[in-house]
Amino acid sequence: MFCCNGFRKLCVQMRSLHVQQYGKCKQYSYTRLMPTTSHWYRSPLVVNSRISHLQSCKKYFSVSPVNRFPLPPIAAIVIRSFAKFFAMMLGIRIRRWWSKLSAKEKQQFWYNVHKRRKQITATIASVIGLFLVYCAAHMEFDPITGRRRLILFTHQQMVELANSISRELLSENQQAVLSTSHPLYKRALSIAMLVINANKPFDRLQNRKWSLVVVNDPRINAMVLPNGMIIVFTGLLYAANDEQVGVVLSHEIAHCFLDHHAVRLSLEHLLEVLWLIPLTIMWAVFPIPEAILGYVFGHYFKSIAMLLPYEREQEIEADKYGLMLAANACIDVRQAPIFWKRMEKLDPNNNETWWLSTHPSHKKRVKYIEDLLPYALQLRQQNGCPSLDRSYWSRFSLF
Repeated sequence: MFCCNGFRKLCVQMRSLHVQQYGKCKQYSYTRLMPTTSHWYRSPLVVNSRISHLQSCKKYFSVSPVNRFPLPPIAAIVIRSFAKFFAMMLGIRIRRWWSKLSAKEKQQFWYNVHKRRKQITATIASVIGLFLVYCAAHMEFDPITGRRRLILFTHQQMVELANSISRELLSENQQAVLSTSHPLYKRALSIAMLVINANKPFDRLQNRKWSLVVVNDPRINAMVLPNGMIIVFTGLLYAANDEQVGVVLSHEIAHCFLDHHAVRLSLEHLLEVLWLIPLTIMWAVFPIPEAILGYVFGHYFKSIAMLLPYEREQEIEADKYGLMLAANACIDVRQAPIFWKRMEKLDPNNNETWWLSTHPSHKKRVKYIEDLLPYALQLRQQNGCPSLDRSYWSRFSLF
């Protein structure tokens, strides 16, 4: 990969992002790492920190300036529920009004519709056009993945929503939260800080206020909220070693790094708005029992066919970039497939019902991570991390 005079090329390798310096042409052997994508962009924001394996290059992050949804996420979620109720009531009123019309009045209605078909078509086209303009105005270019995504909420709005969720979680689990002096808390804190400190050159990590909560819960799980709160369950700490916990936390932090929470909530909001149209028509055309069945079927169809596949795609994306975060932190990334193979044994039904889950099957995740492992190992080596067992590396043709 070359950078020549007069050009700025955004080089995305795994999750390592940089803009090669304006000026003299340079070539890096690093291009053998993760499949790379180059994109043009304008007005970069400079990250002042340095990345050790990309010396003499300036680091940039850039996102397109967009207008955000004026309401906070909580208000938008509440309004969605009222909007669905209003759509159902409107459909019922339309059905009752239509049933009261005589045959002649119904014929006259369709005659008027046909007579004004051009005006009606123009109105529908205008509404669709405005909707598309609204969506286009909220599209953001992500220089990390090289894709455009719809984001309706600002980072501050997502932080406020996360603060509300975290307060609720803490109040529900108040008795189960471990103190900061507990050995498990100190262990989780050291692993989390290892990942965060190693990836501070990324401003999406550097600009967050990180905090840690360890909950005494047997579930093998962890999560990271948009406000930077890392929640770790003791089940994970008991079931995994430090390297595996580091891989899991890197995966969860990757969700924050890629703004997956805002993207997913924006998609849900968009689908809920679009769902109001068929919902109104369904309650206007069918009797109430059939409309209820249609509503339930539509709800599950929307989840299974649209939302769940998108969430599984985000999980795969977080696996990819989380592996890079772990490699930057000198974590033994070979532990990632080992951990997921263990999870596969603990939850064998996951491979059969993956299409009903927000996460891909464990078998698919293991295969995907193993395919990326050679690149993550080489990234770890280029970061100057302590060497691992070379006999393991010899299994891969890249070495």
